[in-house]
Amino acid sequence: MTATCTFCGVVFEFWHGQGPRRLYCSPRCRYAARDAKRFLPIGSTVTAVCANCGQAFAYVSTTKRRKFCLDCRPRKEALK
Repeated sequence: MTATCTFCGVVFEFWHGQGPRRLYCSPRCRYAARDAKRFLPIGSTVTAVCANCGQAFAYVSTTKRRKFCLDCRPRKEALK
């Protein structure tokens, strides 16, 4: 069977046996796609919705996405 890589767009062939259909042409594309979803470019402004209160907020990204606004974020003192 042939498929198109969802990351780089290259058409590739794969053996269709047991297991899910392949989405990526190589492990390099698979890892790059995973990292593109996981991390944001440093310094970009991102808008998100707080998982606790549902209010929209904006922040400047460092490496990982934020889930909570500044008012709802867990405090380090409270975790101890």
